[in-house]
Amino acid sequence: MTVIAMTREMGSLGKDVAAGLADQMGLTVVHHELVEHNLAERLGVQESAVHRYLEGGASLLERWKIDKEKLSRYTAEEILELAKQGNVVIRGWGAVAILRAVPHVLRVRVCAPMPSRERVMVERLGLMIPNAATSEILQNDAAHARIMRGFFGVNWEDPQLYHVVLNTGAVPVDACVSIVRLLAERPGSTVVWVVLSADAEREREARSSAADFLVDAAESTVIVKSFRESYFPYDGAQIKDFFEVVKQSIEPDLVLSHHINDEHQDHRIVAQLTWNTFRNHVVAEYEIPKYEGDLGHPNAYVPVSDEVAERKIELLLKHFGSQHRRSWFRSETFRGIMAIRGVECNAASGFAEGLHMRKLIM
Repeated sequence: MTVIAMTREMGSLGKDVAAGLADQMGLTVVHHELVEHNLAERLGVQESAVHRYLEGGASLLERWKIDKEKLSRYTAEEILELAKQGNVVIRGWGAVAILRAVPHVLRVRVCAPMPSRERVMVERLGLMIPNAATSEILQNDAAHARIMRGFFGVNWEDPQLYHVVLNTGAVPVDACVSIVRLLAERPGSTVVWVVLSADAEREREARSSAADFLVDAAESTVIVKSFRESYFPYDGAQIKDFFEVVKQSIEPDLVLSHHINDEHQDHRIVAQLTWNTFRNHVVAEYEIPKYEGDLGHPNAYVPVSDEVAERKIELLLKHFGSQHRRSWFRSETFRGIMAIRGVECNAASGFAEGLHMRKLIM
């Protein structure tokens, strides 16, 4: 189910990009007329008034008649319903902000330099004076910026709001369509990476390592909390509450957690709460070498290539500087464990990851 949320600058040929995607991928482009009609009906005002309000040209009386809070709420409901139907390109309407927490939605911005936009608008509107096009463009930009900031609290020009920003002044429309299509059809996992205890240094390590480890994920979210290290058994209620919050926001196919018999008290509590919270999910427990010597006997194995094994070791040593003082945190340890697990599962490469699967429902 493909959902593409798009913002476009006036005159940037964003309409052409959306039309190309619809043609090649069999998607429906949601035009402003459809959303404006539904919003106008729900607000009890004329459709043209909604359009002028959102474009920044509403009269004082029209602004007075339109309830901003209702307009914001109704807009969000309309966009969510459209996204739920799937196979759509939703242009504008704050869709990138409303749907930014939905993992499978691809967020795209189409822009262009002002001279390019002016040329497009002069041709489109049949204007004789380029300055008239510039005025129209600036007014439209200001209206969209105001709506996105006022309704959704975001800067529509912020590149971090999007998966990709396309400049049609430098990239042809057909190439833009191909890029978006590639991203929309790209296979990959959606990963939520949760760190329960981290100071400022450990948080930096978590985020930088996740960026490298999850580079091939279709979507990733890193959540960092600051529960007291080594005190998890005594802060269990608060941690359990957080687990319940996470559970409400995701529906995972696989949950990776600590081994239930891990000798570290924090790890053990996390494992217990994982099983307590995710009762209808596949849970795989990973192993961590440590002084206590609690490595067990895995019953599930994932063979890995030489390249993947070395890449894992490289990233661990690169990103977790705070752990270098620990005697076990060295390449020989990580390579040795993967080699032993490789022997146990007869991996062709000689390396594997070992996991504990206590319960598996087929």
